[in-house]
Amino acid sequence: MPDHRPLADYNERPLVGWFDPRIADVEPGRTKFGLSLQVQYFYGGLRDDDGHLYVLERKFIGPMTSGLWLMTNRDAGHLRLAPASLRTSRGEIRRHFTPESHRYADALMAKVGEDLVSGDEQPLDLTFTDGGIRWVEGDVLTCEATPVGTGLMHYSPMPDDSLLYTMQAYTAEGTVLGRHATGFVLVDHGYWPPGPEWKEFRFFAASQVAWNVFANRYDDGSVDAGFFICGLNDFAVAGTFDHKGPRFATSEMTAALTLADDDWMGSATYRAAGEEWDFTPEPAARMNEFSSARWAGYRAQAGITRRRGDGRRLAVGWTWLEFFADRARAGGFVTG
Repeated sequence: MPDHRPLADYNERPLVGWFDPRIADVEPGRTKFGLSLQVQYFYGGLRDDDGHLYVLERKFIGPMTSGLWLMTNRDAGHLRLAPASLRTSRGEIRRHFTPESHRYADALMAKVGEDLVSGDEQPLDLTFTDGGIRWVEGDVLTCEATPVGTGLMHYSPMPDDSLLYTMQAYTAEGTVLGRHATGFVLVDHGYWPPGPEWKEFRFFAASQVAWNVFANRYDDGSVDAGFFICGLNDFAVAGTFDHKGPRFATSEMTAALTLADDDWMGSATYRAAGEEWDFTPEPAARMNEFSSARWAGYRAQAGITRRRGDGRRLAVGWTWLEFFADRARAGGFVTG
């Protein structure tokens, strides 16, 4: 007997669109389609004046944060977790919310007394407003980020466990591990029913195949950014925008992936809205430690995503791509 498909089950097929980011819209108490804000990610990729890559990721669940993942290929010639990551703030953070800004600062465990605190932990002070982001992590990171274009979102209505997910992009400049760097900071908000954490939730734990988020700045000053997400069932997301505003947002997308050694991504081509976009991995940008801290064959790596035929000269670009090779094979996404 075939599996029963209940009423209101859309097989994870999303609505994909764009929005104008407003800080008031992401106040934690505001639900969307009855869903609560479950996670917030600040992450990005910056390059120093010599071209070395720095990948950042900080996750918030309510007032709790797991610390800063900071990876760089500056010293080892390949992407490694920077030892300074272990000196960044983690645990409970005090949140200062107003209609105009969200500020995350004052790590509680850093205030228990000088005789108990090592003195090595660097203070976190991150302010998020409609005008941009100021992100400071002591001597590890100082960054100012300015919003670009618009925001992208996708919503998969399901009977019991729907998902709404949003992405915003910012051009960024600052100092990372003592060096001047420029690039991008991205901000994600995830909404789903309370209970599971993201890595326990069905979309990550079973459906996601490859999740690509990218941003590029060109020599002429123009910027484009977006996401391409392919999954099992009917989970497919494609959207891009530039410094002028939205370009396209759709769930009508096909993806063709090739695999390299040890199930890392060799290449990816996404077809949507009459365009083809290619992901090219950066040889020195596999996130080895970040990936090994996860399970189920998870791989994360950096690279560049470009629209095929776009001849503009790239000034700085960065892609976060994470995927599961076994699911890619099972879903027929692997070619070549």
